[in-house]
Amino acid sequence: MPGAFRLPCYLAPFVNVPDFSEGVQCQLLSTWQTNKHVMVAIDQGLLTIFIKIKAHRGDPLNEQADRWADGGRQSKIIQWSLPTNRPIFYWTNKDTTHQSPMNPTVKKRIDHQVSLQQLKTQKGSTANFLTREDNSRDLLGKFHKDRSVWIRARRRVLQCLSYQFPCALQLKQWGILKDVKCLLCEKYYRERNISEPPDSIKSVGHIQCYCPALQLPRIAIHHGIWRELMFSIRKSSTKLNDASEPRWHFPSALSPEAHAEWGLYKILEYMGLHEILPPGAGKNRVKLRKDIEEYHIAYAIDFDDSVIDTFIARRLDGLAFDKEQKLCVLMEYTRAMDTAEDWAERKEQEKNDRYGPLIGFINHLSHQEKSGCKAFQTNFTTGVRGSLHTNQFLTRLESLGVKNSNTREAIRNRTVQKTLSMSDMILKFFFIALNSKTDWTLQNLPTEIVNKNMERFNLHLQPPRM
Repeated sequence: MPGAFRLPCYLAPFVNVPDFSEGVQCQLLSTWQTNKHVMVAIDQGLLTIFIKIKAHRGDPLNEQADRWADGGRQSKIIQWSLPTNRPIFYWTNKDTTHQSPMNPTVKKRIDHQVSLQQLKTQKGSTANFLTREDNSRDLLGKFHKDRSVWIRARRRVLQCLSYQFPCALQLKQWGILKDVKCLLCEKYYRERNISEPPDSIKSVGHIQCYCPALQLPRIAIHHGIWRELMFSIRKSSTKLNDASEPRWHFPSALSPEAHAEWGLYKILEYMGLHEILPPGAGKNRVKLRKDIEEYHIAYAIDFDDSVIDTFIARRLDGLAFDKEQKLCVLMEYTRAMDTAEDWAERKEQEKNDRYGPLIGFINHLSHQEKSGCKAFQTNFTTGVRGSLHTNQFLTRLESLGVKNSNTREAIRNRTVQKTLSMSDMILKFFFIALNSKTDWTLQNLPTEIVNKNMERFNLHLQPPRM
């Protein structure tokens, strides 16, 4: 067969048996082992005989294998490189066909395909998570191979991916613990004298997304990932309008370290959809409130004072404007737990339901004043364990003017890598909070962690807005 080789079979005396006629053995040894064996025999004065045996001579199966190999070399299906006469391998990746003789790249590709085939035979939760299509699974391997990431961080990510992180829920499944309550939640409610706290199960999802004692770190991490993503979009949005000027403007993306969360009145003012009254006596707010009430009445939407207050208090993560086409894009970012298969779709619907009335009001006001402006929503959602809908993410980047495909891929890569790093940081915050006051966790973070870990991710921690 191509690439096969023949290893000679040496006949040598068995050195511990003095009778040569009874001590002959056939041993298949490596070269250095054979040389050592022969030298020992010669040193002992034993007669050593080498007999050449022509490989495969007369063996029916080996003769048949040789004939098949000769036929394979003449086949038109297999192509060979010259002058080395090595087989050429072909594979397709992202609609591009590659070819190469055997080399480290081909070996990695073969290992990858074998792993995928093996993964298809598995039915557990980890296999289900890893085989989900269009979830940026290619970036998990890049994160694991990134030597700039602390090895313990990479290990914790692997534990979360394989459902082996030692939280209470997992330890109960292993038969180690009986109680699955979150100790940090109990500590948090006890310090606040809450007599009947809600039940909370200590799982990876609870630690990452719901534990009340980790509210401030979650807000900081949310803002840190979003600021870098939004600023990257602003910097890379190179699409031009008819006047050869940048089409999209991102007024809320101030820098990688800061962003502005605009409220409804400021959005309407920027779009020119609201009358600008002289400041003082709250006249602007009164006019806005009246317009919102009229909108709810016109569309038969139930409301009271609290609904109107919530409506006005909405703050968007980011905004993009196309003044020439009179478009306003409300941008929202979510970092969610990605255990369920429809995790992203549920968050997408949740965000649309939350800001849908706001978009409806803006479009209603635009139609009423015949301004021609139109508002719509674009969401960006990443999973705690590095999930990201690849095609959707890249399409939305392109819709915001990021034309270069390599740039879009780089933004996707940075977003997933940073999300994984920040998710690991939340796990560390959890165990830090267990051994300290939860108030301290809510109000501030340790200086050494801010300086050594948070600074590189541009996280500027501030108390949450009440």
